[in-house]
Amino acid sequence: MGILTPFKKGKVDQKGIFVVGAARSGTTLLRLLINNHPDIACLGETQFFHHNYLQLSNNQKRNLNLFDRIFNTESELPDFLNNPQLITDLENKNTVAEYFDYLLSSYSNKLGKKQWAEKSPSHILRINSIIELFPDAKIINIKRNPYSSAISRFNKLKHFGITDISLFFYLQYLKRIDRIVRDFSKNSPDSILTISYEDLADNTLNVMSAIFDF
Repeated sequence: MGILTPFKKGKVDQKGIFVVGAARSGTTLLRLLINNHPDIACLGETQFFHHNYLQLSNNQKRNLNLFDRIFNTESELPDFLNNPQLITDLENKNTVAEYFDYLLSSYSNKLGKKQWAEKSPSHILRINSIIELFPDAKIINIKRNPYSSAISRFNKLKHFGITDISLFFYLQYLKRIDRIVRDFSKNSPDSILTISYEDLADNTLNVMSAIFDF
């Protein structure tokens, strides 16, 4: 067995799009709207920068396993990874940024689109890491009325039998997100656009136009 060597982070000048936001803030709706654009393929939740990006290594089988469930459940191409040429090409990528970019670029090209996007609410906590690897990326942050977001979140958790939940801690989580976005916006104002769920629902065309112009 060879020595497991983690990938370096690297950097790619690629204008990827990352859809982020608090849980139950409307990221799924926004993802579907962006994916309807003829030139943009928006993959569903990879949670890559929240869980997996430091796990990429020279072990290709292990790398592919990290993405297998994602493409099976969160994409329009469940069998996307069953492509020998793609796997061969990925073997030549040895940084996190290169690997992720090539994978999503290949996905968008397979769908006949020019631009990749990705939606993971949890990435709101990792926007500094994302912009480090993708300095030209655009981050679309969707924000919802905190109490509406909390009610939606609690209802979903109850559906799965989880009842030990706290409004206080959820609101603290939302405040933490606000601080992260505020600080990030000061340092990288051209990299992030924040929209409201309520505006998106009431004035969809104008909000989507602002996003695509961003």
